[in-house]
Amino acid sequence: MNAANTLNPLFEIIGLLALSGSAEKNMEPSVRALREQGVDTEALRRLCEPVHSRYLAAFSKAAPAMEPECAELFFSELDQDFLMLVQTVCAEHPEWFSGSLPEEEAVRLAFAQAVAERAFEQAPSLAELVEILQSGGIAPAACWRLIRLLERPSEWIGRLADAVRRSETAYQKALAAVQRQLPGLLEEFARGEYLSAAIAPDAPVQPILVYPMGEIISTGPSQTSGYVGLYIGQAYRMLEQQRASDGELTACLKALGDASKFKILTRLREGAKYNLELAQELELSAATMSHHMSALLTCGLVRMEKRDGRVYYNLEQQAMRRLLSALEQRFLT
Repeated sequence: MNAANTLNPLFEIIGLLALSGSAEKNMEPSVRALREQGVDTEALRRLCEPVHSRYLAAFSKAAPAMEPECAELFFSELDQDFLMLVQTVCAEHPEWFSGSLPEEEAVRLAFAQAVAERAFEQAPSLAELVEILQSGGIAPAACWRLIRLLERPSEWIGRLADAVRRSETAYQKALAAVQRQLPGLLEEFARGEYLSAAIAPDAPVQPILVYPMGEIISTGPSQTSGYVGLYIGQAYRMLEQQRASDGELTACLKALGDASKFKILTRLREGAKYNLELAQELELSAATMSHHMSALLTCGLVRMEKRDGRVYYNLEQQAMRRLLSALEQRFLT
């Protein structure tokens, strides 16, 4: 596994700015999926809460006030679709935060490729970007905020970069608040196995603390990257314990009992499909589709593969056969 051995300051600071300015202090993209698989997420939250709360509190106490318009666009709401896209794209373009404003075309190209999951020869026009966003499974509220951002991308990224630079001292204080626990967490993280490895074994995996139970897979046209919470390993161990009992069977049945997940599996029976294709066919937002896919991946009913710069999902037929066999053994023998 190609795991980084440090946190990514850009990803962490942007996330900390979002959480510190919100009444809601947690935004876990994977928590609902874990809960649906039978993981005691409250027990997991209690496990990571002491470290995460110190980390966030130290940052919040030292963070300077943000410029109001920048705060309103980027952080006025904990919008998962919008914030995850901004964090992953910015984390992969540190040159935008080096002091000089980025080129408008560079920002538009990066966001277009991230949403469409394919490469473009040149940056799309604003009108083309609107079409890409609207057809990309992005929730309407997030789509509107992205359009605002990409209307004046250099200006808005410049404002965000200024907020990040002004928050670097607060970030160092946040790191100091967890300096005793962080080395051990990073060491344990390096020994783990994560979902991004199922797509590409050599995919870079970035540990994150701002969302300690999250697992975010960024599927760009050139490479796949994982942003993985430092406590997700404990979640996986809880999941394995659950699977050792009747948990695996009940988790699969629960997934099949959900109308949206059932429709996804039915579509995948026709053949492999990529995330945006499924989102458009089923009229689901990207965040909702990611939630359903995380649950289906966790219980083993689908698998992922990357080809032609896109991540495709396949129905795991062997898992379906095992499920049918388990039901037959339980009720018909």
